[in-house]
Amino acid sequence: MIEKIADTLVGKQLEQKRIQESDVAIYRYGYVLMLEVLTNILISVLIGIIFSTLAEVIFFLVIFVPLRSYAGGYHMNRAWKCIIATNVIIAVITLYGKYMPTIPESFLWLALEGIGSVIICSLAPVDTPAKPLDEDEKIVYKRKACQICMAEILLNVVLLIFARRIAYVGIMAHAALVVSLVLEKVRQRRR
Repeated sequence: MIEKIADTLVGKQLEQKRIQESDVAIYRYGYVLMLEVLTNILISVLIGIIFSTLAEVIFFLVIFVPLRSYAGGYHMNRAWKCIIATNVIIAVITLYGKYMPTIPESFLWLALEGIGSVIICSLAPVDTPAKPLDEDEKIVYKRKACQICMAEILLNVVLLIFARRIAYVGIMAHAALVVSLVLEKVRQRRR
């Protein structure tokens, strides 16, 4: 569906001579990416509204998306699979963050955050066939991923003091990224 919409947009621009034939693939890729992101955000916001977890959903996205952009991780072969998996993860994590029955000790969360950050900074970036990186890009992406991760850890630590349930969502977003990185590394080793 997303691909068809992208093809329609590119086709119209080509007809109107706004783009050249040689740029069709680039524009198509950009539209597909944009539509996938917008679909994910729209569904995520709807999940937040339906379950009254909009603050948790927004915080999850603020933590997860920038770090995932540089760290990489597991990629599904179809956009619809990615959209479903991403939003199931968002729903589970944000609902857990909002409705967890007890509040575990902060030091356990700090330990989880510390272990997660070590794994993220050790494995990042994990490139994929869909997004291969050359050696220079890997250096830049690793540095950016680690910088973002460290800034987010500081934010989560501060939030553990003032807004624990939101901090849990941020820490669990990092845990979800760790799982994604490990899954992609395992898949690459099996090839």
